[in-house]
Amino acid sequence: MPPPAVPGHLRPLTSLQQMRRVWLPLLALATAMALIWFTDLASPLHRYGLLGILLVLLPVLLVLAPLKTFRRQRAVKSIENGARRLQAGDLAGAAQDFEEAARKDVGPLRALAVHHLALARTLQGELEGAAQLWEAVDASRQLYNAPVLQEAIQDEVALCRALLGQLPEAKVALARGAARRQRSPGNLAVLPEAVILLRSGHPAAAAKLLETRWREVEAPGGAYTRMARLVRALALEGLEDGRHRASVADAIAGARPVAPEDLAPLCARWPEMESFLRGKGLWPANRPSVQEH
Repeated sequence: MPPPAVPGHLRPLTSLQQMRRVWLPLLALATAMALIWFTDLASPLHRYGLLGILLVLLPVLLVLAPLKTFRRQRAVKSIENGARRLQAGDLAGAAQDFEEAARKDVGPLRALAVHHLALARTLQGELEGAAQLWEAVDASRQLYNAPVLQEAIQDEVALCRALLGQLPEAKVALARGAARRQRSPGNLAVLPEAVILLRSGHPAAAAKLLETRWREVEAPGGAYTRMARLVRALALEGLEDGRHRASVADAIAGARPVAPEDLAPLCARWPEMESFLRGKGLWPANRPSVQEH
């Protein structure tokens, strides 16, 4: 069964799509009025000339402009509320705020709201939906005022795909991110690359990557860095020489306190990680699995 498509209200419009949706109807109205003015000499529009056309269009613009401004202000407020809830760990409330903000705009603000919604969905373990949302934002190119966010989107897609076990798709996303990167240092690319290596059967390479580029992993902080510590712990656990028990314990200790948003993405479609976390007591034995279907 194919994954559900992104709903229309969560799909930011490109600049061309916005022009077609907003400006073409106004242009059509103005054109119709001009035709009436030139062809019907008895019409009121003709008597008043161009002023007549403007007098008809002006009330429309006077209604649309304040309405658009009001909706944008509401969108900004919802995004700010969602960001506070996300910081506080209220993922469901944050997702609701971001989705509400997306309904208020079609362009850059919708793209920003959907970007944040994708982050909330990721932390909830809804990786397929999050990847699709990020891909919709990426396709719109509406984060032009936040180029660092725009450049990092494919790295975030790669993490979702890697955690889902969709390794070829994750590699493609990483390559796309690397090709477009100009301002972003690529910090968010390290974790998905390590997950790809680990899930491809190369724990030593994954552990080495995280060790040599740990400063980049630490830069984002928060849930991202704690997840990276747990990925490193699993990679070290997978080495056969048995000399890394202390390093595994240190990695796990550094990830504490572990929040639900640290574990849900890791366990959504990664049975080996879930088994590892249960064995270390991070995922209680009586806690149900979060495996996506």
